[in-house]
Amino acid sequence: MPVLDIASCRAKLARAEVHRHTLHALDRATFRTEAECPTLGIKLDPGAGEHVIYVSRMPDYSDVFVQASLILGDAVHNLRGALDHLIYALADWNTAGNMQHPDRTQFPICDSLADFNAAARRYLREVHSSHIAIIERFQTYHPVDLLPDRVHPFSLLRELSNTDKHRLLNVVVIPTRAYVMNLDLSHLAERLGQARLVEKAELGAEINRYVLQQRLPDMEVIGHIPASMSLPEIRLPLFFVLRVLEGHVAEALKPFEPLTR
Repeated sequence: MPVLDIASCRAKLARAEVHRHTLHALDRATFRTEAECPTLGIKLDPGAGEHVIYVSRMPDYSDVFVQASLILGDAVHNLRGALDHLIYALADWNTAGNMQHPDRTQFPICDSLADFNAAARRYLREVHSSHIAIIERFQTYHPVDLLPDRVHPFSLLRELSNTDKHRLLNVVVIPTRAYVMNLDLSHLAERLGQARLVEKAELGAEINRYVLQQRLPDMEVIGHIPASMSLPEIRLPLFFVLRVLEGHVAEALKPFEPLTR
């Protein structure tokens, strides 16, 4: 029996991991100090008689967002490529190196069985039927609970890969935990509103409201939001999302490992 060669798949997966570590280091460096995080201020809403905690300042992250988008795009390219390399390797294995259509190999990512069957006829023609059945198990209509709102990792990978071909991926800032206050209002508060962990930190976003026993002057710096870079639709740190995507690509390779020995 011939040996399946998926060395290039492993290499692309390993390269994606390098990009993830680079992205994680960039994220840590970007939000290293309080001054580099979104700043909280307090102001009076005279109509409601409440003091509002809000995002009063956002550092300029535009250059960092470009860097993060480029690194993320490179990681996505490697992860998508690892899947496509797998199909090429499986077709090569099944045909004993005599593929008739090497340019028609691609790992299909489909949202329905009908779409998968159509894609299989186009891209998996030279892949063994038992291997097609394995690939089918990783389609997005088989739910997995790894990301918020049960977004399928391969659905996200497909979206990111397609977007990155045409434009920079959109990066935003999200809170990673509860905001940090340098001003203690507990002894003045008559009523404390429900704190809002905003989905993304942006200038002017309201965090909380207080009814205080005395009026405080408006202040632009009373705390900060520990933050991280994220995709707007996922609201998890980028490096964590990449780790999930890496893990799912690795899971797709795993059933074929016995053929490599």
